[in-house]
Amino acid sequence: MAVRFHNHQRLYKRRKPEIDAAIARVIASGRFDWGDEVPAFEAEFAAWVGAAYAVCVNSGTAALKVALLALDIGPGDEVITVGNTDIASSSSIHHTGGRPVWVEIDPVSKCMDVDALRAAITPRTRAILPVDLYGHPADMKAIMTIAREHNLVVVEDACLSLGATIDGQKIGTFADITCFSFAPVKTSGQLRQRRCSRHAKRRTGRENAQALCLRSGAGPPLHHAWAGRHERPPSRDARAQRAAGRNAGRDPARQAP
Repeated sequence: MAVRFHNHQRLYKRRKPEIDAAIARVIASGRFDWGDEVPAFEAEFAAWVGAAYAVCVNSGTAALKVALLALDIGPGDEVITVGNTDIASSSSIHHTGGRPVWVEIDPVSKCMDVDALRAAITPRTRAILPVDLYGHPADMKAIMTIAREHNLVVVEDACLSLGATIDGQKIGTFADITCFSFAPVKTSGQLRQRRCSRHAKRRTGRENAQALCLRSGAGPPLHHAWAGRHERPPSRDARAQRAAGRNAGRDPARQAP
């Protein structure tokens, strides 16, 4: 069976006036680095997923890395994940000082095997990083149950499962933090490669602080509680993403050869 790629040229031509006008508005505003577009896209994306809030960053590796940092993963911490994925899933753990622990996958779903996950938990385990593949999510209900039993946090690599559901519940509302992708080769590929790390839980003081950490590590103006990173995307990408992403699931151009 031949699987056809998205036709990005046809997608652009189909929405050219809206996309061009959106980019022109950012250029005309002179606010290339931030402006109103990124917060607007975050709000729209969070509402679509059903999340409390969303945070845009500039790459998938950044999304995974800052998510782990926001959940206090650091040197010596073990993070259980899988090996059949992009290097970013494991390198993000490495960049926090943590240690990736690879477990076997389920032979049917090709996602994390929950029995292997249970067997891999040690006193040093702090987090679980399941990876969704090709639109098929990991068994997030079972993974979250195990995580809560062992007081572990979960960062879901959902870069290949935007829009997927489990029993009618959207991916992005299970894990402590879920990372999505808008890279052209992903299931939600758009004009530019941008990711969102989004927090699925209710708004608490800790979770608001975690969202702030995802942004930059900053507190009040010029006050930095920890060494954050500049990972945010520019306004032009958020504006283009908002324009290109509307009704994407119903656009025939996204499935044309």
